[in-house]
Amino acid sequence: MEKLREVRDQTEEKIRDPDRVRVQFDSFHDVVSLNNTLRQDEKTVELFKWLHEEDADDAKRVYPIAKSALIKKEEFEICGQFIDLETDIATIGNSYTMGLTMAANFGEQHQDFVEKSFVNEAAILVGILVKTERKDEAQTASAALKKLVTDKTLTTKLEKALKSALDGKIPAPWPQ
Repeated sequence: MEKLREVRDQTEEKIRDPDRVRVQFDSFHDVVSLNNTLRQDEKTVELFKWLHEEDADDAKRVYPIAKSALIKKEEFEICGQFIDLETDIATIGNSYTMGLTMAANFGEQHQDFVEKSFVNEAAILVGILVKTERKDEAQTASAALKKLVTDKTLTTKLEKALKSALDGKIPAPWPQ
């Protein structure tokens, strides 16, 4: 555990180095992964907030890596700053569609993973919009995401998750 902390701290130092040109995606990913392993998501949140203040472009680039920790620590306002409704709906939809295509080759277990990921990402997006006072956009996202699903069982799961998200309940990020 001590060695993990040491590697994490050294990598974080490189990220915070005032002489760096850009934050390296891999370095930020390493710090987030180590913080997750060490169950220290608050350190990821602290580092991301620092980066957000120091370099908005780098923060935007690494946001997807920090997103789970930010959600777990209920930093919804920060998450809301990185939502682009059309892009996020398209990204979630494309991931779902490609995942279903791949499920034809990889089987039922992969399809279950794709569906669970889709429902989780959809509910997170809608929930963050609600938490950041963007209820109209949350309704728009909910309607658009529902249109992507034709399977009745998945539709039921999605509608339940979206209803909860529209009530302001954000699911835990999945998978971890």
